[in-house]
Amino acid sequence: MAGQGQLWCWVQAISIAFFLVSGRVNGDETVRVCGHCGREIGATNEGVCRHCGENASVGNASARMTPEPEADRDWREAIREQTESAIKERQNGRHWAAWFFARNARALAAHPACESLRMTAAEEMKLARERLPIVDRACFACGGRGRRVLRYRTVDGNDQQIVSDGTPCPLCQGAGRLQGRRSREETSLVRNQSRRLFLERQRAEGWVAQGDVWVPPKLVRTLSIQNQAALACAAAEICMTCGGTGLHGCSACGGLGKRPCSNADCIMGTQTCPDCRGQGFANDLPKGRVRPITRACPTCRGKGLVSCRTCQGKAWVECARCQGKGVAVCAVCSGVGEPQPCDRCAGKGLASCSRCKGSGRWRDEVCTECHGAGVRLCAGCRGTGRVRTRVD
Repeated sequence: MAGQGQLWCWVQAISIAFFLVSGRVNGDETVRVCGHCGREIGATNEGVCRHCGENASVGNASARMTPEPEADRDWREAIREQTESAIKERQNGRHWAAWFFARNARALAAHPACESLRMTAAEEMKLARERLPIVDRACFACGGRGRRVLRYRTVDGNDQQIVSDGTPCPLCQGAGRLQGRRSREETSLVRNQSRRLFLERQRAEGWVAQGDVWVPPKLVRTLSIQNQAALACAAAEICMTCGGTGLHGCSACGGLGKRPCSNADCIMGTQTCPDCRGQGFANDLPKGRVRPITRACPTCRGKGLVSCRTCQGKAWVECARCQGKGVAVCAVCSGVGEPQPCDRCAGKGLASCSRCKGSGRWRDEVCTECHGAGVRLCAGCRGTGRVRTRVD
């Protein structure tokens, strides 16, 4: 009996110890922890961890996962910081600056520990890219007034113009602005200004440049040669000249696809009647009469004005250079939106070490060229995996 009692005490002690290790119970409430960072998120059915911001993998303490390493948390925090900066810039209308921050976040998300954040960074980059080429231009037909310009001829034969109070411009529909696309030169100017803003912000935060990717200084030492290539390849996947759109606005028409009517006499789609020269009447000499009869001009019906024969009354003509499309193909990426892959490394950014031939060892010692990794950054693309191109 004494042995059975001791055995029962041992069973109870083990059960209590297991209960204390696995978690605690407050009434009927089970302690819940985040599966990403391992921290307590409370007993409520919260969907997002208040510590790391991830979708919490909720469970009791007995199902607690091993907390992620501190370096992985720092990577995820850096990506979230860059994504938040991209959102703020996009909301302020600085779409190229937002694109640079989202591009950096997307490149940082190439780290193996940050797979769940890749889609968020990529989606933010897509939202910024959609607005990169768009620019508002003043309507050339109404001069940005949004009202139709009326033309009439006075008794003494002079042309007069007045701006209508209620009739909207037929081209811009009263908005006074037309939505076009930036030309390559305009894109280069805006992109370079935004890039300077991005670089100033990164330097002010103390981040370190690893090629085209900016990384917090405490994370630089955690980068292996494979990590460096992964980050560089992720940043170089998108053409920086066009922002990944593959297109530029036509420089001839400002990306509108339309140009002002080439007829110098055309005003808002109307011109002087060529038959009566704007007088509104014509002299007719019927057969059998000595004196001519003055009648209203049959062409303009006495108005002295007719629809422009060049633009057919539209006040604009189709751009001959872009055939009315308003766009031109990016010369760097040939309209694909991505630079061509490097032939030497097949787009991976890595090449075998020329000294140890990929073994990582040289004469029974660690190779001093690749430090035992067996690979080095590709010399042809500098680890980007893409053909190096000149950015305007």
